[in-house]
Parts: sequence; structure tokens; C-alpha cells
Amino acid sequence: MMDLQISRDRNDKSWIKLRDTLVPGGMPDLWAQAFFEYFEDRLESRYFEPIAAIDKLKADGKGFSIVALQCSLIEFLESTIEGKKYIFRAKETDIVYGDSADMFKRFFQKRRPFKAYFADPDLRDDFYKSVRCGLLHEARTKKEWIIWKGDGSEKPIEEALDRKIIWRVSFQKHLKEAIEIYRERLMSCETLQRRFIAKIDSLCDLTN
Repeated sequence: MMDLQISRDRNDKSWIKLRDTLVPGGMPDLWAQAFFEYFEDRLESRYFEPIAAIDKLKADGKGFSIVALQCSLIEFLESTIEGKKYIFRAKETDIVYGDSADMFKRFFQKRRPFKAYFADPDLRDDFYKSVRCGLLHEARTKKEWIIWKGDGSEKPIEEALDRKIIWRVSFQKHLKEAIEIYRERLMSCETLQRRFIAKIDSLCDLTN
């Protein structure tokens, strides 16, 4: 049976070996290894490096592709934090979910630094429908939403009189901050550690 690649240099077989050494509340060095080898490297190779490559292109529509990838990353990040596996249309439990909308919007509701900008549930819902779903299903944003690059100094989103702006460089900067916050918490939080194991197990098809 072919190995399941989890990150650039790690697969299901290497995960099983490391997993046997991981204990919630155990050695921080092992948890740091698990995070960097199986999570951060997965994000770098499947999200951030492709985003950087797209950004170098001379293409008018590259902002749409970049934000679509960022939206995909949000659901993966939140489902890892919650330790849940996606099963199409499944009823949500402690270990599975089948509704991307709820998972996506919980990220904005709960996770720093984004929750400071998405306190309004209507804004979270609008972003999901008009940005995430608009990009993934129709390669466009809807309603008043537009995508601008910026230089990273802006807020990730900005509401003006006649438009809502996604500053994609700043948005990514805030995503990386959210990932760093998660890393710091993972090193000492046993609940997050158990959920991390559950998520990587699901990526390796080690769960039902």
C-alpha cells in the first residue's frame, strides 16, 4: 500500500513511530518536533509556498487564488485545533464535522488575532458566503467585498462606506500569527495535544 504523505518529508509510517512517543503533557521537544514536521511543514509546502509562487506571477487575478488558498487554510487550521475529521454531511460530534460553514466561522469567532476584527456574527457569515464560497465556487467575491494587496500594515479587513476590503498581505500575516499562537498553546495544553494526535491520525487514515 502506498505511503500517505503528510508533509514534505513525513508520511503515515513516520507518524506512527513518532506518535508512539507522544504523550499529552509529555516532553515539549517531542511536541515541537511533531508540530514542525507534521503541521507547519504541511502548511508551508501546501499553502504558503504556493501562495508565494502565485504572488510572483504577472496575473491580474492572482489575489483571488491567494485568498482562496487562505480560506482553505482557515478550515484546516480550525479543524486541527478542534481535533476533528471532515466527513461529508456528517452530524457534528467531538471527533467529526460535516459543515464547513460552522467550522470556518468558529475560527473567526474564537481565534486571535482575527476575533478582534470579526466580533459581529453577521460579518463572519457574510465573509463565509461572499468571500470563501464566492471564491471556491465561482472564482469571485460577492456583494461589496474586494481584494487588495497592501503592504501588510493594514488591518486584515476594512469596512468602508461602499466596500469591504480584504488586505491579503495583512490577512496572511494575521494567519501566521494565529498559527504561532496555536503552536505556543500546543506545547503545554494537553487537550490541544490530544486533538492534534486525533487530527494527524485522521490524515493518516488511522481513524474510522
